[in-house]
Amino acid sequence: MFPAGAPGFGMLMLRIGVAASLHIDPAGHFGVHPNVPAFIALSALSGSLALGLFTPLVSLLTGIVEVGQLLGATSVIAPVLLGPLDAAVLLLLGPGAYSLDARLFGRRVVMLQPARPGTERH
Repeated sequence: MFPAGAPGFGMLMLRIGVAASLHIDPAGHFGVHPNVPAFIALSALSGSLALGLFTPLVSLLTGIVEVGQLLGATSVIAPVLLGPLDAAVLLLLGPGAYSLDARLFGRRVVMLQPARPGTERH
């Protein structure tokens, strides 16, 4: 389902928020990850989320990454705990109308041909 209007913009803001939360460490600092391959992977995940590309899969991976970051942290601030929850909400709701997923996998019109005479099933 790809709702438009206000719900679609809400899902866009949710995707951007979850994408930004990938770059916040459990201590609450926003910045570049010191490990370059990990930073590239996080940037790919956050970019895909912001654009709405393969949103269910990427939000699942995002939730796993954020839970892993929380488990490995020595100090955690309360707002960072909402990152995995927001990723789960995004997984369940979907990307919304303002996403690449809506363009790739959007509503389709299926045209059914009328039955030919004599082939009706009862």
